[in-house]
Amino acid sequence: MSTPLSADVESDHEQLRAVRRIFEEAVNTNNLELLRPVLDPSVTGVPVTGEEVRGYDELCAYWNKVWELIGRGGSYRVEVHPELSDLYGDIAVGRGWADERVVTNTGREFRYKSHWTAVIRKSPDGTWRVLRMHSAMDPVDNPFVHAEVRWNRIGYGTGGLLAGLAIGLLSGRD
Repeated sequence: MSTPLSADVESDHEQLRAVRRIFEEAVNTNNLELLRPVLDPSVTGVPVTGEEVRGYDELCAYWNKVWELIGRGGSYRVEVHPELSDLYGDIAVGRGWADERVVTNTGREFRYKSHWTAVIRKSPDGTWRVLRMHSAMDPVDNPFVHAEVRWNRIGYGTGGLLAGLAIGLLSGRD
């Protein structure tokens, strides 16, 4: 049987859920400015690509790089599924998973699940701000690797076929 949360703890959890909703809206509307109020000035993070970003400006630069890969006319959507955060005074450790969907400007669709962890600190004014975030996806079994393998098979298969035809034509000459 679970114990009911105190009003203060439930209020903290609701504020943390609001941070999640802001994150989803910022990503799904491609408007990172929405994140600024919920990011600690010294925020750091590691997105699914494994690159580290430090601060809001680097986060924006990373985001722009991602959008260059997606291309104008593409889309990126995320739905975050948090577990109940662990509270340690003014520190919260959040974790969960996210359903993510990328459609490039050429129409290629990539759906994947990422797992994430966030450290969020309650500031003296009572607002929760993300201090550290980390997200990961399976480095081998994911749609980006599958697409690369598929393209390599097509490329090497086509190259092998052309090389075989060329050898066959050249060896058939007298």
